[in-house]
Amino acid sequence: VATTELSRSKKFPQAKYYLAEMMYRQYNFAEAKQLYEQVAMTNNDFTKKALLCLQQAEQAQRLMQAIDRVEVVDSVIAHKTQFFEFYKLSNDAGRLFSVERPYELTTLPHMGYMTQRQDRMIFSDTINGQSDLFISNRLIDGWSAKTSIADNLNTEFEDNFPFLLSDGVTLYFASQGHNSIGGYDIFVTRFNVENNEYFAPENIGMPYNSPANDYLYAVDESKKIGYWATDRLQHPDSVIIYSFKIKESVEPLLDLSLEDQLAFAKMQKYFLYSPQADSVVVQDSVSQIPVERADSTDLSFLEHVEQSADLNFVVSAEIV
Repeated sequence: VATTELSRSKKFPQAKYYLAEMMYRQYNFAEAKQLYEQVAMTNNDFTKKALLCLQQAEQAQRLMQAIDRVEVVDSVIAHKTQFFEFYKLSNDAGRLFSVERPYELTTLPHMGYMTQRQDRMIFSDTINGQSDLFISNRLIDGWSAKTSIADNLNTEFEDNFPFLLSDGVTLYFASQGHNSIGGYDIFVTRFNVENNEYFAPENIGMPYNSPANDYLYAVDESKKIGYWATDRLQHPDSVIIYSFKIKESVEPLLDLSLEDQLAFAKMQKYFLYSPQADSVVVQDSVSQIPVERADSTDLSFLEHVEQSADLNFVVSAEIV
């Protein structure tokens, strides 16, 4: 109904912009792109916004062409100020920590990462009202003064949630810049030892990223388990954390129907590991839908998943 009214509206000059936003949130990126183009050609207060949104729509269209096959182990909904406590990383993976505890319960924490050897920290902090990434190294008499991690990683937007792989060069982080497709997106970069600079960060794609906020991609290589958090379709104070099996390389889902393409991109549909059953049903308030089961028979990594007795992990999905 809202879409129809916006499309018919002639009295509301910004109707096309808001209609484009609605189309975008529904993953109708092609139509959103056309509407943003029309708004961008007008000379009003929405022109600059429309140009930025147009870049996001173009990026989202590209990412839809190579949706990664995610094999989910579990998921849990947690409060956004403490969600990182549900990342059950082994000591070999290093340590996540909160740089500060926010006073407002709706505020995301500044996050930091310390290596397994406890000799280096990468963390987010606010300078001049803006979150950037910094690094500090352990010295004989304490920690070095924090320095900006790299000019090509920090943006004029928010940059946060770093995680460094055990190779010491592969860095994941979340940013609202770098042509994010909406809110925080997860990016990956690598340190170039030849010139002591980081390569240009790359968006890790869908379904990890979405028009909502997606952040804190972390990997436990010894358990072969990864984690990431997203607030898509969640209460404003909550995020959903997915744990998933780590693969050697990206496995894009090919030859999908439009319906399946949207379902996998939105995480309404995904491959699920479960040693207890041959088929799994995901429930929500609307209906029950079958979830694709991973075709691999290697379940050995599940033996290493730490299940805390006081936490109830549930597999969940949303239907829109």
